[in-house]
Amino acid sequence: MRLPRLLLALALLSGCSKSAPDASRHVDAANGFSIELPKGWTVKPPPPGGRIVLTAVPAETLSQISVHFETVPAGTTVEDYIKSMYVARGARAALTLIESEKESLDGRPAMRTVASITLKSGAVARKLDHVQIEGERLILVSGMAGNADFDELLPVMEKSCRSFRLEKRAP
Repeated sequence: MRLPRLLLALALLSGCSKSAPDASRHVDAANGFSIELPKGWTVKPPPPGGRIVLTAVPAETLSQISVHFETVPAGTTVEDYIKSMYVARGARAALTLIESEKESLDGRPAMRTVASITLKSGAVARKLDHVQIEGERLILVSGMAGNADFDELLPVMEKSCRSFRLEKRAP
């Protein structure tokens, strides 16, 4: 009966080969953060004058991972910001909150939300947000994908969002 054990050991060892990493760390020294991006996703230049400082996209879908920095009024809570996001965005898109829970982002208190978003074009997508406010600085790390791709990409987007690190602290 040693043969089945040997076959089991060989089967287990066959999965132990070194493979290419499934992500790479992107460092944005100008904005003081880093984030793991999935292998094959490319960083696009941010739109001019906006709060978005990073957008990464895969080659094969319209999905994205993005990082936003925003100044908010002193005393704004994450909960206040999330409520305003889902009430005041009608001009750009209709957002419907699906779930929210408290968690941390880079070791600091944050909120994780998942929402359905209907764009002005009529396209429907789902959005994963990790929102953190420290003083008057809001950090929003997001993943977004079309409904058909969202469930498959959610673990990849979660991993990227949770890998976000501030490389230098806000003053």
